[in-house]
Amino acid sequence: MKIKYVGIVAFLFAWVLLVPTCQAQTRIDASKMQKNKYTLGDVLLLKLNEEIQICDSLSIKLTYFTHKRPFNNGPTKATAILSLTTATNSSEIGLSIHGRLGQSEVRYDSKFWNGYEFRLTDFAYDDYIKVIIEKREKDRND
Repeated sequence: MKIKYVGIVAFLFAWVLLVPTCQAQTRIDASKMQKNKYTLGDVLLLKLNEEIQICDSLSIKLTYFTHKRPFNNGPTKATAILSLTTATNSSEIGLSIHGRLGQSEVRYDSKFWNGYEFRLTDFAYDDYIKVIIEKREKDRND
């Protein structure tokens, strides 16, 4: 009888400790989801390894950065790799910033994928990018 009583007490003790933790975690996750409601045309701040969802079911995650080693006065290139997912497709694209070593002028990439245009507007290597996403078909001249 004593063993049964100890088992019940241990179960109740574990239940009291674990159940509030699980509920609190659920509330935290739900609040993160609400903060990530974006629409097409917004300037989106994408941080490394954080996933956001656009209102029409496009999910975007900045997965990693890469760069080209520049030579003296040579071209520079740093790229942010995005994982993209819709209800029917998933892929990765790279958005790059281009320049010349020792010069302040830079050029930002624009890419098309699955009816979306991604325009890079700001770039902080190993931290974040800012991008504008719009729904459109690729221009025939591109």
